[in-house]
Amino acid sequence: MVAAWDMLSTRLQCNPNDNCSFAHFRNRWCNRRVDSKIYNCGGNAVEAKLLYYARGTELPSLSRGSVHVRYQMAYEDGAPRLDSGEIIEAMSANCWATNPRP
Repeated sequence: MVAAWDMLSTRLQCNPNDNCSFAHFRNRWCNRRVDSKIYNCGGNAVEAKLLYYARGTELPSLSRGSVHVRYQMAYEDGAPRLDSGEIIEAMSANCWATNPRP
């Protein structure tokens, strides 16, 4: 969970739900797991296909299905961070899948 928190810009960490607190973030997400496939869209944009799971299960929440989100990236302390996001209907045609991290 720390890695997910560290991917967020200060702006996203300080949203009204998390209030700049890792403990709030952890408590909100502790019962959920998210699998993602990230797509590079060039410039400072990425898109993600997200599948939500209940933590401790191997099957995604079928009632929710996948969610597509377009994120804008920002650099903080020399590292790219997710800075804002919006839900989109489908992945953009001009984006390409990135390689998963080892």
